[in-house]
Amino acid sequence: MAIVLLSIGAGAVMTMQKASVQGNLDARKADIANSIARTWIDRFQRDGMAWTVGNSTTPTTSLARATMLSTLVNNGGAWGLATPIPTSITTTALSPCYDILGRELDQPTISLNPSPVQFCVHARATYLSPLNDLLRIDVRVIWLRGIFSLSQTGAPTAITDTGLAASANLNPATYRTIYATTAVKESPAQ
Repeated sequence: MAIVLLSIGAGAVMTMQKASVQGNLDARKADIANSIARTWIDRFQRDGMAWTVGNSTTPTTSLARATMLSTLVNNGGAWGLATPIPTSITTTALSPCYDILGRELDQPTISLNPSPVQFCVHARATYLSPLNDLLRIDVRVIWLRGIFSLSQTGAPTAITDTGLAASANLNPATYRTIYATTAVKESPAQ
């Protein structure tokens, strides 16, 4: 009788341990995804500083100088992979793909098989004002539920599958998502 009770108790403890480990993994991934989303919000806000109001010599706005924002606006408000900052601005090109520790991955690393991509950043921009001087920037970070990377288990890869980037609704049974939003206004003329 004691052995039966001990077996039932041990089974319950093992089940609780598995649930605890999975809960900790989910919480850690959500924390990393939140940090990645805030990083991209900061990048878009920094890029927005190059977007200036026209003046007497150049009456049109200079959204084209804000390369990341202009790419998002040209996407027509649809979700797409977050545009990396050009290498002329930073020492290395930045990527919309991250590994399990939240480190950005460069293109040669992304193409490894199996891929280390765990998180993927998507963004979209829409005008908030009829004067087209205020942009709403939405950033979402997606990752697969469980312990798999985005290119395993037959799931679409973060880099090559444009359908994943264009999808407004991701299946919550397969993907977890964190959203962040900000507004960027053009700067006064310089």
